[in-house]
Amino acid sequence: MRDELIEQDWDLVKQLLPPDWAESARECGALRRRREVDSAETLLRLILLHVAGGLSLHQTAVRAQRFGWAKVSAVALFKRLRASANWLEYLCGCLWREISWPEGLDARRWGWRIVDATTMQEPGATEINRRVHYTVRLPTLACDFVSVTSVRGGETLCRIPVRAGEVILGDRGYSHRAGVGWVLSQGAQVIVRHQGANFPLLRRRGGDFELLRALRGLRGHQAGSWAVAFEDQGHRWEAWLHAVRKSTEAAERANDSCAANAGKGCSPARSNWRSTWWCSAR
Repeated sequence: MRDELIEQDWDLVKQLLPPDWAESARECGALRRRREVDSAETLLRLILLHVAGGLSLHQTAVRAQRFGWAKVSAVALFKRLRASANWLEYLCGCLWREISWPEGLDARRWGWRIVDATTMQEPGATEINRRVHYTVRLPTLACDFVSVTSVRGGETLCRIPVRAGEVILGDRGYSHRAGVGWVLSQGAQVIVRHQGANFPLLRRRGGDFELLRALRGLRGHQAGSWAVAFEDQGHRWEAWLHAVRKSTEAAERANDSCAANAGKGCSPARSNWRSTWWCSAR
């Protein structure tokens, strides 16, 4: 069943790529040799398996051999990934230009930035002791901010320098009222995954927003949008909440993860939904 899902998902991915995505791999220097990795399709699958799938280089190599995609070592895969930077930048640029924005909205004039963090372990240390915070610009993928803290330095938008006219994208680790309020106070916008009970919502006209009741009103994979608000430090900010039901497989994985973290504020009812903010200071 898992192998069938991978094939189905891959067909969907290819439909989103630019027409010359395969030919551009050689032109951008990502596929100069076909030893071990014989096509642009195999190379992109390996890249997505490693990056989007969250697998290590070794795990990616093992999984690729199991699927019959390629027989490649972790070291060889690393060299392939390093040579694919220009190709990936080209694909991102094409996808960015092909986005169909709503009439009257040209979001390309905004400064889009992705924020994230990762941990590191210094040489000789016995445990993780540093956290690296950074932002990457779209569509160039250029890193424009880096900050290193102790491992106790949590993920927060408050440490990110922000300018008016920018849009900050982050995962649910950045879904905190103080950080989101900080971005909005600078005249910028922010899109983050919503954390449910950890980020209480209000109705624009007053009163609590009943999240689960709103989500249960959706049918199938219908997307929903609601005008909401939240408060931080005595200030009231307006925002939009967008949600869509997860696929059956994604919902099962989320429920399994939720069961493993029982007692830590995880709600099985909410884990079946993918909720995203669009917060605007305007």
